[in-house]
Amino acid sequence: MEFIREILRVVTSKSDSRKTLPELHEEGEDQLSGRFLRGVLDNRYSNDDEIALDLYGTNKSDQRFRTLKSRLSDRLLHALLFLQIKQPEHSEYLTYYYKCTRNLICSQTLMRFASRKAGTQLAERTLTTARKYQFTDVSLSLVSLLRESAGISMQRRNFIYYNNLLKKLVDLLAAEYRCDELYDSLNMDLVYSRKKKSAFLKQTAEYKLEIYNLMQTFQSHALILGYHRISLFEADVTGDFEQSITRCDLALKYLNANPHLSQKARIGEFSLTQMLSCLFLRRYRDALSMSENCISSFIEAGHNWYLAVDVSFASALLCGEYGQAETFINLATSHKRFPQQNEITKERWFLYNAYLNLAEMLGLKERTDEKRKIAFRLSTFLNSVPEFAKEKKIYNVHILILHAAFLIAEGNYDLAEKRIEYLRVYTTRYLKEKDFNRTRAFLRLLSSFPRLGFNAQLLRRDNTKLLEELHATANDPMPAETNEFIPYDVIYEALLNVVAKIDVE
Repeated sequence: MEFIREILRVVTSKSDSRKTLPELHEEGEDQLSGRFLRGVLDNRYSNDDEIALDLYGTNKSDQRFRTLKSRLSDRLLHALLFLQIKQPEHSEYLTYYYKCTRNLICSQTLMRFASRKAGTQLAERTLTTARKYQFTDVSLSLVSLLRESAGISMQRRNFIYYNNLLKKLVDLLAAEYRCDELYDSLNMDLVYSRKKKSAFLKQTAEYKLEIYNLMQTFQSHALILGYHRISLFEADVTGDFEQSITRCDLALKYLNANPHLSQKARIGEFSLTQMLSCLFLRRYRDALSMSENCISSFIEAGHNWYLAVDVSFASALLCGEYGQAETFINLATSHKRFPQQNEITKERWFLYNAYLNLAEMLGLKERTDEKRKIAFRLSTFLNSVPEFAKEKKIYNVHILILHAAFLIAEGNYDLAEKRIEYLRVYTTRYLKEKDFNRTRAFLRLLSSFPRLGFNAQLLRRDNTKLLEELHATANDPMPAETNEFIPYDVIYEALLNVVAKIDVE
């Protein structure tokens, strides 16, 4: 079913305005095929058995269901040849890649069905475009067809020309495949290999040099892009975020200078990495300034799109731009494909909603979105005490900090003291690395609330040194997993104001 769902998403990305699937429109939704497609598109089914039960009252082994599914699969594949891929929605590069690959299929079909003259003319026209945009794989297949036609037609000069060009393209494609192999193997080694960092960096440097040498032999967009990627990879592995930003700048400069070779996804790839690097360096304004361009570079509701909105939300919150943060959270959670996201993604946005509600409760943000507020139940959230799990240490420490802050803001000091003790134990057990110096400094400030009887005057008087320790960590790099959204010093000052107000009342 996932096979059909993915193709259906692509085919209907523009609401099937050509009506290649009439069953999706009002006049055909009552048909079995219409119910099948609409149910898959709207995510009403989780497996084939559920579809068969709804349509036929049986299971997926029913021959009627299997026949219907097979026919719909064929029609969806056929519909892929009629997509409306054009600018400005799609990049120039993607638009022409789609046209060239479609024409390649048509050329091959014409030649196989004895329409060689028409197939040859189409291949010649398509080859000019394919070479302009450096579609090496498509160019290679087209040249192979043209060499074959020249041989059959006994056109010696054309045969020699296309034969030599074919050899060059074979070597070029081999170089591009080698570049992809090196980059992909590094990514997998980073996840699966147990090499020491020094050995890993040595391997990265060797691969980078190999790609550089390939670039001296072949002028290729794919190789240049691969070199930028592996250089950025090297900077990320070393944790040199300044270098990472520089590398992203160089890559984006190259793409902007060659718009016909540029894709939104590639611009988004480097923009997103640049945003993350700025976030780690606590350059929140810089990251936020890139958000709109980065988000618009990805397909809506895809993995990278959600990640871009995620980073944009964090940047806005850390800048104190709570209105923008609310815009980002609404953009993410109100999307029709949000229910289809995995549980980790949903958990993160639930957490972000909690932070936005805390900002409102602490008086940092005006209450504006009542619908979002209703969706967040504070009592339910306060009862969600996380299990101590090392693999969820970042997420759990957020929950405990939020619990403590909410309870203090409510004046429920007894429960707040218990949550702060949970947080102390959790931090001692799981957040020992130096990356979390700032979190530990903030914990000491939180721990002073019950120790000093939640007295605002005493807290201001006795916490001067602790506050200085927190301020001293203001420029520490952010851990690889963002562990701060509303800045800790902002939360602390807001809590002091809330406690002082409760004291007066």
